[in-house]
Amino acid sequence: MAAYVGSADPANWRSSPLLASFHSDLHPALIVVLDVDPLHDEALLYAEKLKGAGVTAHVMLFDYTDL
Repeated sequence: MAAYVGSADPANWRSSPLLASFHSDLHPALIVVLDVDPLHDEALLYAEKLKGAGVTAHVMLFDYTDL
């Protein structure tokens, strides 16, 4: 986590948007994730949070073996 957020608080929603208290009124999102990405699960959860809040979210999931 330190490599991702540095000295920032990882519990802050600006570091971890998945932790925000609301997800509505955001712009449409394109989430691109590789199956071996360390944040794979979090990316998919974030897409679901956005969709649940009525935000258009498209997920492009790539398989490492296909590259």
